[in-house]
Amino acid sequence: MTRLVEMPVETPSMTIQTDDEFRAALARLQTLESATFETSYALEKLALQAAVAEYMARKEASAAPTGAI
Repeated sequence: MTRLVEMPVETPSMTIQTDDEFRAALARLQTLESATFETSYALEKLALQAAVAEYMARKEASAAPTGAI
């Protein structure tokens, strides 16, 4: 009998570097709104959502005042 080893689910990732990439990611997310769970489209949607959130956090951090007087 063969023993099956369960592999951890790989989380796809991507990094958004520019405002143009950010806008493209938002547009792509709109097309993926109805992505069915456990499909490649759903994985792409999750990766894009994480990338958008990370990009927005970086933008907010860079725009925040440093507190220097």
